[in-house]
Amino acid sequence: MLKAIKRALVTYYTCRDPKEQRKQRRRPQLHFGLSATEASAEDGTISVTFTFRSGMRYCCPSPACHFFHLFFQTDWGYFRRLLAEQGVEMRSPLKFLIRVVYERGALFLEDPGNGDSTYFPWEKTSWNEFVTDESNPSDSQRVVRSSDSDGDA
Repeated sequence: MLKAIKRALVTYYTCRDPKEQRKQRRRPQLHFGLSATEASAEDGTISVTFTFRSGMRYCCPSPACHFFHLFFQTDWGYFRRLLAEQGVEMRSPLKFLIRVVYERGALFLEDPGNGDSTYFPWEKTSWNEFVTDESNPSDSQRVVRSSDSDGDA
């Protein structure tokens, strides 16, 4: 089930238009790591990990910027359709427990709005966890736990 959920998440993040989704047959490229780490169809919870990868360049370290459609304005119906296409049915309401990992050496712009900005490397591995819930969309991007210790990601 986790592989099927990951396929649905990759499609959700790389192809927002269902018509384009049908055309897209090559494997989409993500600049961040993505994994579905746990899922419970009984309570509708999916645990997802996004990783800002070492050596990769990103505009900023804000999870909401990069994963906007899971933190805000989640299209729950579209995501459920993607799950159904993978043969996965989840109980309502869906809830995501999202872990965002920052690998040491991931590169972020110092000033994303400035065309002359330079990249700085993330100093040490750290992570934050968030919850977003289909039944309470106004409660999106609620921080649950954080860590900034090496090797705890």
